[in-house]
Amino acid sequence: MIKLHSAMARGECVGLYERWCDATKEKDKRKRYWTYVEKDGGRDEIREDLAETIRSHYDRLERIAFNAFPATFKPDMWAHQYDQQANQVVCKVSEDRIYTTNGPDANLFGLEPNYGCCTANMHQGWPKFATHLWMRTPDDGLAAVAYAPCELSATLGGAEVKVRVETDYPFRDAVAITVETNTPVQFPLWLRIPGWAKSAEVRVGDGGTQHAESGTFHTIAREWNGTTAVALRLPMQVQLERRYNESIAIERGPLIYSLKIGEYWKYLRGEEPHADWEVFPTTPWNYALAVNAGDPASSITFEERPVGNLPFSPEGAPLLSTTVTVKLHTAGVLPGARSS
Repeated sequence: MIKLHSAMARGECVGLYERWCDATKEKDKRKRYWTYVEKDGGRDEIREDLAETIRSHYDRLERIAFNAFPATFKPDMWAHQYDQQANQVVCKVSEDRIYTTNGPDANLFGLEPNYGCCTANMHQGWPKFATHLWMRTPDDGLAAVAYAPCELSATLGGAEVKVRVETDYPFRDAVAITVETNTPVQFPLWLRIPGWAKSAEVRVGDGGTQHAESGTFHTIAREWNGTTAVALRLPMQVQLERRYNESIAIERGPLIYSLKIGEYWKYLRGEEPHADWEVFPTTPWNYALAVNAGDPASSITFEERPVGNLPFSPEGAPLLSTTVTVKLHTAGVLPGARSS
């Protein structure tokens, strides 16, 4: 029995595509490049003809924001990677590597490994995400395009509108939205329903629960007066996604799950805390998943833990998954520190 944490998923199942400028010696084993902060400079208004594009874009953006991005830096954010790989089990100086355009220290955790651009840009990720949670709609309303705790003030139809979101999403499925107006005003509220949320539900005030179709914007068109509570629930079902070389990614909602590997952080150079580090595994990592592909929920269980101050750190992960595995004695490490 092995336990999988939701904190350190890496690779294209987390929403990132190839960086074509990052050449490799082997076509199917290209290096992944951290591009999260480049994906987050979105629009502040939804064009009607782009509504579906924006909805699917934010499905992908959440996948990047909640998986790929926090996996690229230490929990204290003093060290980050320039390159990351799917199934990476070692982070070290790699003279023998499969990529050709970046240097041997490109996948270290450090202050500015390989190149200093990420050092200047990485801190923009969370603020950009927070400032693009909401957009204006073409019918003079508001759209929640991503979910995180936030507050919003806007003027709609001459009324002052305040919106507050309280949630532990993506670690929990409940999103509480409070709308306050200083005078009665009519406007639509769009709620993005992710493509994976097959049984989403919405309740407005003391009204009944409504089904919200997955992969759409659920629209609440009404007169808002005073304080109104909107309860959104996005049930998360475990899914399996086939990846390269018959590998499997475990998905549940916007989160990707990965094996928690013991880590030895070897000091390399620099002044702490902004030093450079190599990271080596201290526990086995070469496992195959013995899961029921037709009914993954029957062979994978999930445990909720408190949501703390560092929910994206390996030790602070608020969700734990357990499944059965089989140890592979033929697995090895390919050049560049990814597993075979």
